[in-house]
Amino acid sequence: MRRGRKPAPVPLKVLKGTRRDRMPDEDAPDPPPMRPECPEVLDSFGRAEWDRILPELDSLGVLARVDGAALMLYCSAYSQWVRAEVEVEFHGMLIETGSAGLKANPAVAMAHQARAQMISLLAEFGCTPASRPRLRVATGAARAGADRGDALGEFLKRRNG
Repeated sequence: MRRGRKPAPVPLKVLKGTRRDRMPDEDAPDPPPMRPECPEVLDSFGRAEWDRILPELDSLGVLARVDGAALMLYCSAYSQWVRAEVEVEFHGMLIETGSAGLKANPAVAMAHQARAQMISLLAEFGCTPASRPRLRVATGAARAGADRGDALGEFLKRRNG
């Protein structure tokens, strides 16, 4: 079992401004940025969350097609959380047992588990307050300039990463 923090993906390290000597080797896999396709298995709540969060992640440049499974797991957990919260809202925190007693609504625990999974997966994409305090996102002009190949582009490349 590995100890310590999980290594951050390269795009997040770039956004955070990680020093070059702390970046992974050139041989590390670096899939090209690309929007993954929404899987058909997501229900309407999961699909709505996919459609909401995908543009946000895409604008950060942290998505690749291979990230589709992790994003699907997040959207599925989101859907489970929404459905569990609706169940709790409808039936309450406590439900009656067969012997005229009360017990905790199982949907409360389901909502808690789904929230924990969502937070874990959101952190993987840099979408929680604790996972993004040092993100430095280049503006559109700076990103465009960095790809130009001229002196200004070279300067912006050195300055941003």
